[in-house]
Amino acid sequence: MARPLIILVIDDDDRIVDTLVKMISCLGHEAVCVESTQMEAMIRAGSKPDVIMTDVFMPKVEGLSIIRMVQNSAFRDVPILAMSGGGKTLGGERDVSNSYFAKAAVDFGAAKFLAKPFSLGQLREAITECRALLSA
Repeated sequence: MARPLIILVIDDDDRIVDTLVKMISCLGHEAVCVESTQMEAMIRAGSKPDVIMTDVFMPKVEGLSIIRMVQNSAFRDVPILAMSGGGKTLGGERDVSNSYFAKAAVDFGAAKFLAKPFSLGQLREAITECRALLSA
């Protein structure tokens, strides 16, 4: 069996963080949670996770800035899962996965974008894709 991954979770909503920790644990991995402002200190300390999950919209440091920070650091080889529940509406329906911010997150360097809310299966698939990137 593959070793559990250490997944760094960055989100400003405590309820979402709690849910993500439970989902990640359910999948057999370890979640480490930090505030967006702690990311820079973590990079300096060299505590390197296997995967980084970041919300796109946060009040102090936005997820796109975090993605850019990671891409310009010793963490640049760590796969990033960007996530958001915000986005434009098309015909009155929310279409987060096709929003400008979803595309921007991938353009900035995220390996995958997940539209909130996402299922345990969608998270499992995204983590599996990130694991494949780690061994490539």
